[in-house]
Amino acid sequence: MSRFFATKAPNEELSLTNRVYFNPRDYNDKLKCIAVNTGGNTYIFRASTDDHIPAGKLAFGLVQRKWASISVDEPLDIRPYAFNLAHDCLGSAVLVVDFHNKKTPAGDPLNSDEMAKEFSMEFADTPLTVGQLIMFKFKKKLFLVEVKKLGTISMDGSGNSVKVGMLTGNTVLAWERQADSKLLLIGRAVSAGGGEGAGYQSIINPNWDFKQMGIGGLDKEFSDIFRRTFASRMFPPAVAEQLGLKHVRGILLYGPPGTGKTLMARQIGKMLNAREPKIVNGPSILDKYVGESEANIRKLFADAEEEEKRMGPHSALHIIIFDEIDAICKTRGSTAGGAGVHDTVVNQLLTKMDGVDQLNNILVIGMTNRRDMIDEALLRPGRFEMQMEISLPDEDGRFQILQIHTAKMYKSGKIAPDIDLRELAAKTKNFSGAEIEGLCRAAAFTAMYQLISRPDGGRGPSGKTQLDPNAFDKLVVKRADFMYALENDVKPAFGTAEEELNCYAPRGIMTWGETVSEALNMGKLAVRAVGENDVETYRPLTVLIEGPPKAGKTALAVEIAKLSGFPFVKICTSHKMIGYTETAKCMAMKKIFDDGAKSPMSVVIVDNIEGLIEYNPVGPRFSNYIVQAIRDLVSQPLKEGRRMLVIGTTSCRAELHEQNLTQAFSWHIHISPMSRPEHIMAALEEDDRFTPEERRQIERSIADGRLDTIAKLLHSHPIALDGHHRAFMSPVIDMRQSTNQAGYEPAGLLKWNHHPMISRMHRAYANLYGEARDAGGEVGWRPNYRTQFSLTPTWMEDQLRKRISSYREWFSPRQWKQFMIGQDNSLFNLALFEAAAVGVQRAVAECRYQFRHERWNCSQVADEETALFGNILLKGIPQTAFVYSIINAGIVQSVAEACLGQIDNCPCNTRGRESADPDWQWQGCDHNIHYGRRFAHRLLDTMEHGAHIRFRMNLHNNKVGRQLVTRNMERYCRCHGTSGSCTLKTCYRRTPRMRKLGSMLKQTYDENAVYLTPDMYDTLDSSADQRISRSQATELRRLLSNRPTKSGYGLGNEFRYEISPPLLSQHPSKDAYRRVQNVFSPHERTFHIHRDPTSFGMPSPLRYGAWSRINLLLNDTRSHISSLGTKLVYYESTSGKLFCEPEPNLNILGTRDRICNSTTTGPGSCQHLCCGRGFLTHHHYVLESCQCKFIWCCRVECRQCLVLKKVETCV
Repeated sequence: MSRFFATKAPNEELSLTNRVYFNPRDYNDKLKCIAVNTGGNTYIFRASTDDHIPAGKLAFGLVQRKWASISVDEPLDIRPYAFNLAHDCLGSAVLVVDFHNKKTPAGDPLNSDEMAKEFSMEFADTPLTVGQLIMFKFKKKLFLVEVKKLGTISMDGSGNSVKVGMLTGNTVLAWERQADSKLLLIGRAVSAGGGEGAGYQSIINPNWDFKQMGIGGLDKEFSDIFRRTFASRMFPPAVAEQLGLKHVRGILLYGPPGTGKTLMARQIGKMLNAREPKIVNGPSILDKYVGESEANIRKLFADAEEEEKRMGPHSALHIIIFDEIDAICKTRGSTAGGAGVHDTVVNQLLTKMDGVDQLNNILVIGMTNRRDMIDEALLRPGRFEMQMEISLPDEDGRFQILQIHTAKMYKSGKIAPDIDLRELAAKTKNFSGAEIEGLCRAAAFTAMYQLISRPDGGRGPSGKTQLDPNAFDKLVVKRADFMYALENDVKPAFGTAEEELNCYAPRGIMTWGETVSEALNMGKLAVRAVGENDVETYRPLTVLIEGPPKAGKTALAVEIAKLSGFPFVKICTSHKMIGYTETAKCMAMKKIFDDGAKSPMSVVIVDNIEGLIEYNPVGPRFSNYIVQAIRDLVSQPLKEGRRMLVIGTTSCRAELHEQNLTQAFSWHIHISPMSRPEHIMAALEEDDRFTPEERRQIERSIADGRLDTIAKLLHSHPIALDGHHRAFMSPVIDMRQSTNQAGYEPAGLLKWNHHPMISRMHRAYANLYGEARDAGGEVGWRPNYRTQFSLTPTWMEDQLRKRISSYREWFSPRQWKQFMIGQDNSLFNLALFEAAAVGVQRAVAECRYQFRHERWNCSQVADEETALFGNILLKGIPQTAFVYSIINAGIVQSVAEACLGQIDNCPCNTRGRESADPDWQWQGCDHNIHYGRRFAHRLLDTMEHGAHIRFRMNLHNNKVGRQLVTRNMERYCRCHGTSGSCTLKTCYRRTPRMRKLGSMLKQTYDENAVYLTPDMYDTLDSSADQRISRSQATELRRLLSNRPTKSGYGLGNEFRYEISPPLLSQHPSKDAYRRVQNVFSPHERTFHIHRDPTSFGMPSPLRYGAWSRINLLLNDTRSHISSLGTKLVYYESTSGKLFCEPEPNLNILGTRDRICNSTTTGPGSCQHLCCGRGFLTHHHYVLESCQCKFIWCCRVECRQCLVLKKVETCV
């Protein structure tokens, strides 16, 4: 404690600061406040220094000396005083003000808010004491202020009355005037009067009741905003400074229109104890004069900058609210024009929010519907750091909003008791807050309209109308009014466009066959998979409905969407985008998908995909820009809790597959056309415009025909369904069609390709995935093995289980075992089954390509009970040899390729790799050729058992196909590096493409096919059941090394061989011994083989015959085709005329009507194909590209010309 003597302040300016002053040599600058003891009381002052103060003196102003009753030269005891910033900062203060000079005229009323702002800045960090007198200068007038009541900030936000505290920028000031004063005060900072004044108010009230503010359904959003933005501001500035924290300076509210973003921002501004919020519309910032737009931004921050400079961390909070901020904050460089006004506005806003001179006393709130348009720099920390999506309200939120907008109706008794707000909340799915408000308003208008009547009893505005005299008493809003408004007046922007959907299926769905029923069932399963809450999915579930044109694909997609009951259903079709550019189409599609992602459950129909991508087979031409957009949109990730079902439709599945679009869809539903008379009759049964007699007449008229599509029945022939014209006029197509034309396959006709087992796989494949339509090139479409079958438990239970069980009867037990996995072989390997089926598809298509110019062109037949290419496969001819080899090659290639990450139980393959060069290195896994070859061997060779030469021929040709793939494995390398360089080259081995295998096998067929003579039969493989492995053969040779000599006698010690069950049970190679047993006749198995020097009793039947057969069995494990190599073999020669004419017994179609070329003499020529019968010439016009020109820099423009074409066919 120190002793000083009181003195006067040297000038008036020091008196107005309300501080006491020391001589600089007597004062420690670290001391902010001091306590003065005089007259038995303690007074707290803010201390400072001045050079005009004598040493040992302490200067006071007149008002200070009057308040503390201090006289000049009075000795004073002084000690330092420190405030506890956690408890002593003032939250509120009630101040009594009056003119210092009582004679001062009243003048204009004074704004209490401006006085509070000026007082807070002038006396920041100044201690206040109840009863203290302060001189205050405001607008060039002197005022005398008396401290009446003080309250501090508590950690829980409550107020506590105190005697002494420190004034901060966040202290809420309330003004009162003296009872006899002429002073007039206006504004919000005026106290309630009397002695009470304004109580304590913290910067934010954590117990906001937003229902009273007109906002509902946003409890979680407000809680997050409070936690991120305002929690730090409840603490004194010193706490944030000690933690090194900076307050959040920006909040961005984004979401669909009408969800309450602007209303929320305004209420936040009202509820905060801060300066009056500045609310501006984004477009109002822009100005036509250069630099004025940036100046408008600077003006918004001017007050905050000035207060920040004067008060530092104790400055009050300044709130700036931008509505439609996307109008001025677009991504820089995205707007056209050379002025770049939007860019400079963004730059100016960035510098003000997070520039060199950072402001910590601002809160900028921006609202927008298009967050994607905001410049990314504004979304980083320090700018609009807090980004809150104000999404569509859920059912509880809609209930709260309905309570808010019907509160006055309930209060005035104008709402009927039959209204259940919970029911309305459930029916208003995907309604925004504004739309719910509009619904309440429309219901009230409907109720009011009921009370407007005409004298004649009519309703409405026509004629003379009058208001019911007792309208106010009768006015009651009923449930029927809400239902009417919900049905007719207010539709959600993010809801289901029912009127538009009804246009695509005006007559509903006709279930004319199993195709439609299965499609609807699969659609329901997809809806269930999306709707199951226990299934976690973060991407849309995609379904592709494909089939011929006018088959009803769009109607089925719409029906599935309606059955889903999801609140958001929108259709994206090319019909709405006529004339759009590529960019405009992509933006329109993106908007639909973005809107769907905002709904908890949504369905998006992508109709006519080939039309959206502008596909044209002439060229062909399509928009890769739109293809990429569709692929990305259907696979974009969704936010947690959001679910979406995407249904696509197409008539060009093969073309979309080439563009990798079909792989983006997980489920594929094939819609077949109406192809049988019973289909047509089933459709007519659902139409009541035909009488039973007319239906029977129609049934008789189409008994031998088929109709392509249901749309032809419903749309293309309206006369047929007209009540006044009962004639059935639809065209009929002959059902007795074949596939003899090279590469031609009639649409809609399912063909079962029945090799005894291969055809069954083809049939199962067609049942599950639809008919394959690939021909030529790299054939066979590549489904997604892993995702196509592992979608949901619902799919596995309801669809595949019953189909798989029906396929088992098509396979032998040993074949079926190849598809079983698991510890107990109880699980069906769907991926392996599909890979094998794809291999068959590829092989069939490649066979047709390689033989397209031959008299037999791998033509298939449409008979479910006939083999793959007919009974011709029972012949031992070269064509049969080619078929067996190509089928094996196709299965090996497809399974080996699918092993690379698609078949679960297939291991990584690195066997057979040669040493790597310094220029490249091995990496990853190869196509598992060993797995594929072993699988094909076990699957196909099992069928070829028997003594006939045909079985041995088939076994040999099977092996040729498998070895062809094995011996032609390719090394495939990729370069890795920057800017196209090849810093690192990595390689792996893959199977050759099907076209290469087919060409090599066709060359072998043409040049190296071997005709088998009887003496060559023993060089072929024996039956598969009698073959053993190399390890088993080695073991047998070791045990049977001391076999009988040529004379039938053996040498050495006594040893006994017993080919009997005891020996089999004692050795692990039981299968090998079982096969050794098979080479003995039943009579021979009863003898034992003895080898004893003194015994010559070996039975004669065993002396040579059995041992020869054992030798043959052992040699069978060696190279069985050492003399034939990889040549195709056959044992029946064909005459030149075998395939010229139809042969029903062999299912040969002949060459009649085959297209040929008369200008050549080789394969494909009319001379070769027509077998001397001659040919006919036809002429027709074809639309082709012509007069093509290269347009700088990157495109070619062509005209479309009609060209006369000549086609020649065999007679």
